Amino acid sequence: MAPVLIFMLVVVGVAVLALVYAAFPHRGEPVPGAPWIGDLLERAADAVPTIEDGDLDPARVGDDDRPSRRSPHDPAG
Repeated sequence: MAPVLIFMLVVVGVAVLALVYAAFPHRGEPVPGAPWIGDLLERAADAVPTIEDGDLDPARVGDDDRPSRRSPHDPAG
């Protein structure tokens, strides 16, 4: 029972940090009462790899070496 409670506390803690990030640092405002949390969350958000608008070429989406998943009976394939 104790591991489940600990895991749930960790999940709730991560959810609270995400909420605080969305409410303050993401909008460019300091976290009231604890500006160090905002700095910590901004550094964490900058460290996470993201996909920018120009990173994906729509013409190449799905254009890879994997075999097609179409059925051999599909008239389009």
